[in-house]
Amino acid sequence: MRSPLALLAVITLANACSSSSGHGSSQGALTGVSATVVIGQSSFVSKGTNAGGDTVSARGFNQPVGDASFAGGRLLLPDTGNHRVLEFAGLPTASGASATGVHGQSDLTSGTPSLAPARFYLPHSVWADTSRVVIADTRASRVQLGPGATPVLVGWGVDGTYRTGCAADMLSDPWRAIVVGTRLIVADRSNHRVLVWNEVPTAPGPADLVVGQQDLEHCAPNDSLGSGMPGGRSERSLRFPTDVWSDGERLLVVDQGNNRVLLWNHFPSANGAPADVVLGQEDFHAGAGKATQSGMSGPGFVASDGIRIYVADVRNNRVLGWRSFPTTSGAPADIVLGQEDFIHTGQNGHAAAVSARTLDRPMGVALVGSSVIVTDTYNNRYLVFSVP
Repeated sequence: MRSPLALLAVITLANACSSSSGHGSSQGALTGVSATVVIGQSSFVSKGTNAGGDTVSARGFNQPVGDASFAGGRLLLPDTGNHRVLEFAGLPTASGASATGVHGQSDLTSGTPSLAPARFYLPHSVWADTSRVVIADTRASRVQLGPGATPVLVGWGVDGTYRTGCAADMLSDPWRAIVVGTRLIVADRSNHRVLVWNEVPTAPGPADLVVGQQDLEHCAPNDSLGSGMPGGRSERSLRFPTDVWSDGERLLVVDQGNNRVLLWNHFPSANGAPADVVLGQEDFHAGAGKATQSGMSGPGFVASDGIRIYVADVRNNRVLGWRSFPTTSGAPADIVLGQEDFIHTGQNGHAAAVSARTLDRPMGVALVGSSVIVTDTYNNRYLVFSVP
């Protein structure tokens, strides 16, 4: 297993720059947006771990990874390096807010990893509704379905023992887990697949459906033919998938190792079902990292409200947005956050200065009404943007 930062380095990703659009709004494009609130720092120009302090507190983060979740009037934010999820009473309206609760630790000043139930080891992403909290407990290779002290540990043995591997009831570095209707959907990153349980499990057990593989027993990257060996990219293959979104009908999967996001217009009903649309590439066989209005490099996470789509384009230090679901592959984005245009990709902008407009390896994105919440990992903070 690797840390969340080392996981980025295992994929060889190429950046290629090409001209796109300029500052401000051009042909409907929106660039150079400033965040309205920062969470985890006292100001927009600071980036220190744990809010610049030496100790874990209610205000700081240590390289957070993954999507936030807002439900029942509470905001849940992963704090990956501190092995916890922080809870806030509503969406903060002022910078430097303090959390009101914590998941994964006994108090707001603890930050040690653990494989015990209801404790975390490098958690990536949180999903919640009014009655459940679902944590992708990444380094523990499990998904925790809570709440409570005895969550269901999906991916582990029925006796609650640690395990990882390629089987229908096992996981390897899951980065994201969500519940949609009756389904549990998990991005099983290092097994190069997305697993679907048709009924949310009440005990560990096998998945019912797999996306990105031809069956539930193979886990090779880009294995379009089901041979168990790495193959070529296609509309059926995945390489290091990191995030999923669904409204019960459509499905979005971030295919990080292939520098793309795949869209199924109808939720797959059979193993290895082909995607309908690809974002970040011109077709299903291309996979190079790009820094353009329609390209991506190491995308990590996706968010949607059923109308808009936002993608955390990690290696390009930006978030791309589409105002509506694309119907054709390779569609250009309408919005960029974190950069002044669709050309530059520098960490903290082309001026390399931390500000309300810049990002450094953003590894998470979520939508709360008109607000876009970006997990700004290397700046140890969350930025809240109001995007028209």
